[in-house]
Amino acid sequence: MGREIVPKEYPKEPGKYSRLWLHEDAFDILTNHKGTKVIEGLTSKILSSSKVFKKMEILNLSHSYYLIQTPDFSSLPNLEKLILKDCTSLFKIDQSIGDLSNLVLVNLKDCIYLQTLPRSFYKLTSLKILILSGCSKIDDLANDLGEMESLATLRADNTAITQVPFTIVKLKNLKHLSLCGCKGSPSETLPSLFCSQIPSINLLSARLQGLNSLTELCLRECNLPDGAIPSDIGSLCSLQSLDLGGNSFSSLPPSVGGLSRLSTFKLTCCKRLQSIPDLPVGLIFLVVTNCMALESMPDLSKFENMTSLSLINCHNLVEIPGLVKLSNPVVSVHMEGCRNLSTTFKQTFLQEWSMRGIGRFGIFLLGNDIPDWFTFKDEGSSVSFECAHSVEWNFKGFATCIVYSSSVLVLSTYSTRISIINHTKNTIQTITPTTIGGPTPPGDHLWLCNVHKSRVDFEGGDKVTVGVDFGPEIVVKKTGVCLAYDRAVEGKMMDYASTSSEDATHVVSDDKDATKDNVGMVPTRVIRDDKFKPKHELLILQMDLFNLVNNMDETYMQQLSEDFRI
Repeated sequence: MGREIVPKEYPKEPGKYSRLWLHEDAFDILTNHKGTKVIEGLTSKILSSSKVFKKMEILNLSHSYYLIQTPDFSSLPNLEKLILKDCTSLFKIDQSIGDLSNLVLVNLKDCIYLQTLPRSFYKLTSLKILILSGCSKIDDLANDLGEMESLATLRADNTAITQVPFTIVKLKNLKHLSLCGCKGSPSETLPSLFCSQIPSINLLSARLQGLNSLTELCLRECNLPDGAIPSDIGSLCSLQSLDLGGNSFSSLPPSVGGLSRLSTFKLTCCKRLQSIPDLPVGLIFLVVTNCMALESMPDLSKFENMTSLSLINCHNLVEIPGLVKLSNPVVSVHMEGCRNLSTTFKQTFLQEWSMRGIGRFGIFLLGNDIPDWFTFKDEGSSVSFECAHSVEWNFKGFATCIVYSSSVLVLSTYSTRISIINHTKNTIQTITPTTIGGPTPPGDHLWLCNVHKSRVDFEGGDKVTVGVDFGPEIVVKKTGVCLAYDRAVEGKMMDYASTSSEDATHVVSDDKDATKDNVGMVPTRVIRDDKFKPKHELLILQMDLFNLVNNMDETYMQQLSEDFRI
């Protein structure tokens, strides 16, 4: 009766049938990709024919919510990729899978009802990629894992695996190993009454030596206590990315410093971590956020390749050794929420970096006032000034600093924009120095950014306005600008040598009769009156262009800023 009723409701739409009984309907659905989630089963002469599938190499049955077990794979001798993602009822994988000598990829992601792999599975010596992430009932991998000699990627995030077989060190070709969310130690999850009676189980074996091809290791949120990270972790000679975030250790093995090729190291949310040992000097990205107990960092002065450092919400840090001496490649430093950084450290750090032109994509830290050496300041998101005439010193660029604030935790991602309006030349430029990703803690923070002269179009005598946009969720309270020149006196740029009041600033002057105390500087007022503003009609055109540019793609904006004039 059901076979008769459903076709009458959808006479020309078999894709809406829950069951496909006719071979012709099944053939049409499969060949023309007309299937929907309504389909629960089908019957087809094609599927029962071993000749058809002997060659069609990929089998993708993802999101087959009612699939309980896989078919016999003996009719698929040439299968190379088996994809069974999100088959939430899958309970059994047929043991014939072990006979697929050409199989290189198996993806079982989010098969939440699957409890184990057949023993024959470990005979797949050609398999390169195995994805078990989200298989929350799989709690064991057989020791035969070490026989899968071609395996290059093993991702078993958020499974119930408590211990990886020691034979894993036999996988000479393993490059990517991810076990995020695997709770290796029962003492972290069971009531304390039972902890003393149950031995702690380490997720990893005592030694890692032998995994010479491993480039990525992710052990985030694995409840790793002190001593759970193998002491020979430094033997991973090819490791480039290491994620140990969300664990419960208070210190790291000293051998971490021996990871000579490590470029990315993440320690997010290690709330018991108190100190970090010496790290590989080749690091490029270091993320140590929400480590509330962290008190000491290694000396960073030798990290010549570092481009990004994140220390958000590391409340106990007082200073970061060697940070001031980091060299030119560094583009961003995040220290939001580091509320105990010493005043001396912050002042030295900010002044040194703004003077040297480092940190050009952004320095972020707690603060509510623009430093004194920023010669042009104003309330709000913009500041106007006149560039000084200079004969002896060449213009290098400028540093901009803002005080920004949010009353809530900001989780969005957005791009900062620096807008430069040259009232003298009637030009507008927009620069996007960095993309800010949340979370941004509530409260007042400082952001400092350096802009090289090659990215701006103004010179001595020009009247300029610099504005900063930090996105809709951030309020910019104050803005400051400091111009840089290529001649220094006693190690400080001439423009930075002065202090400023709320109404007056100092700029470099070519007046040779200036007093010695002012070292060639003469006072001038920040431009707040109307004499340097363009005519009303021109200002409207400029703001229209500004709004237009903000909505264009970055490449076009850069071209426009170079070629277009009002």
